[in-house]
Amino acid sequence: MDVGSPLYMSPEGIIMNTYGEKTDVWAFGIFIYELLHGVSPFMDCRTNTVLRKAVSNPIPECKFLPTIKQDLRYLINVLLTIDEYKRPSV
Repeated sequence: MDVGSPLYMSPEGIIMNTYGEKTDVWAFGIFIYELLHGVSPFMDCRTNTVLRKAVSNPIPECKFLPTIKQDLRYLINVLLTIDEYKRPSV
């Protein structure tokens, strides 16, 4: 069963079709990124294959606007930790 928008889905949600508390933490990181940038960091992913590859890598620094402060970049990157076991919990 698919839950939510693919652009908010965590690596474990896209790759293994699992959902849990850490999936919500991931989605919150995407939400913060969108609030600051106006678009999803994965907006250019047109297929599930491309999206799977994208969520398996950290967001590169060049995807952040230069006006985004380092502490916000850090928060987003922590929330978007690829390994769900290393991602913070709610």
